Amino acid sequence: MHSWSVRRARWMAFSLGLFIAAGLLNAAARQDPCNCKPNVGKKRPYRLDAKWETNYGSYAVRTDTITTSTVRGWESRYKKMDRNVIWSTKRLKGTPEDTLYVLKGWMWYVKQEVDCDLHIEIGPSGKSGKRTVVEVTKDNCELEKAILKRMEQEGYALAKEFKKGIPCVVVGLGFYDGQHPLKAESRAAERGSSWELHPVKSIEFK
Repeated sequence: MHSWSVRRARWMAFSLGLFIAAGLLNAAARQDPCNCKPNVGKKRPYRLDAKWETNYGSYAVRTDTITTSTVRGWESRYKKMDRNVIWSTKRLKGTPEDTLYVLKGWMWYVKQEVDCDLHIEIGPSGKSGKRTVVEVTKDNCELEKAILKRMEQEGYALAKEFKKGIPCVVVGLGFYDGQHPLKAESRAAERGSSWELHPVKSIEFK
């Protein structure tokens, strides 16, 4: 066999292996995300305590609904936040982090993070519109299972753009992720804003 044929065969085998591994990961996540084990290494994840808050009852509730534009608008309002503050493990008083919000929009994309959270893009009804990120933590694995079940019903997989957005209502706490603009892997639709809803308390599909 010619050398180029050997290289091609090896590449095809490698690609097939990656495809199978990705499929197994998606299948495992769909089966039971409650069994997911965080793979965060020795370094403490960014603002872990703030991201994994569970006591929603201690926060103010904004009764009117907000949109993706509302969340993205927080970027300009709070752009002068002190660099030391954005690394605080505590939630930031006097900012959207001390409030529980109701966000209406369409779900377009879901991936599973190494810490077992579901990273979700919520945007307007149009596929090309700018989006905001909401994250469901591993502690809310029953909600993660409900999301994965709905995706499966629609024929959608993790880490793949949806063909059509799923209308939903998200309830969650505001969160400032100072690392977000620095992540090279951030998708184009979600760039331009460090703000998100994290953690998410509930998601209702319409």
